[in-house]
Amino acid sequence: MSEQTKGQRIAEVRKQIGMTQRQFCRVLSITQPALANIETDKNNPSDTLVKFVEMIASCHPASEWFTINVLPHKGNG
Repeated sequence: MSEQTKGQRIAEVRKQIGMTQRQFCRVLSITQPALANIETDKNNPSDTLVKFVEMIASCHPASEWFTINVLPHKGNG
């Protein structure tokens, strides 16, 4: 079983919290084509966007999965 990409994980979390791409884009303040490109791994999400998605997901039961599997936290050093 291969590991999912960040884009695939972001798409999965978006779906788990019950949002369409259009709705999620409004929350993230990005365009729908930009999100589609991220979810299909044509573009990489910025660290800021990933942290914002993590913050949004933290209000949902998917938050533990998202934090553990999408954002490998970097140590200081």
